[in-house]
Amino acid sequence: MVAIEDLTEVTAREATREAQLQEAEALLHEAQHRTANDLAMISAILGMKAKSVTPDETRNELEGARRRLVPMATIERQTFILATLALQLKAKATLANSTVGMRVELCCDSENG
Repeated sequence: MVAIEDLTEVTAREATREAQLQEAEALLHEAQHRTANDLAMISAILGMKAKSVTPDETRNELEGARRRLVPMATIERQTFILATLALQLKAKATLANSTVGMRVELCCDSENG
């Protein structure tokens, strides 16, 4: 006995999911890029202002604010990397669910680390 299975529908679903994943990754990358640019712009403005003000206390406050942007930028970048990985894992799990017939669920709880 020979079994023949038409994979046209499966292949079409996989292609659709791949296109959706690429679109989601592109949107995520664009949002990350804009956020990084915004943080860099804020840092530059704070730096320029710090150089132009005369009271040392004001200058120190502006430089302190500028230094606090560094960890924010680091966290933003790490969040982007994790979000990209989660998106890819979800796509792979979805593909596994439809192809193999098994159920895989992913959960990400950002509040519990």
